[in-house]
Amino acid sequence: MEEGYIYIPALRKYFLEEKITPFDIHEVASLIAPRPWLNISAYDDVAYGNQEFLAEVGTKLYQVYKLLKAPNAFSYYMHGNNHSFPKYARELAYCWLDQYLKKN
Repeated sequence: MEEGYIYIPALRKYFLEEKITPFDIHEVASLIAPRPWLNISAYDDVAYGNQEFLAEVGTKLYQVYKLLKAPNAFSYYMHGNNHSFPKYARELAYCWLDQYLKKN
């Protein structure tokens, strides 16, 4: 069985062949702005390969949120623990979910 990116099948070949995607990922991802966004990713995810490019994506997305005057709605955290959801990342996620999903 071949492993690798499976979430958007049309993009799979680009990632498997380490080619540049036909669009800038941050531009598509920014379509969610200014709604709340939380991303938690690993730099070296064994399931997806090297994810270092995501740091730049996060920086570009933050600029979009600032432009839309919603920088506090943007949360982006990268860690070095492979394809995992370590306790400190879970705590961050729970606090974020409380902030944006719980009714006060």
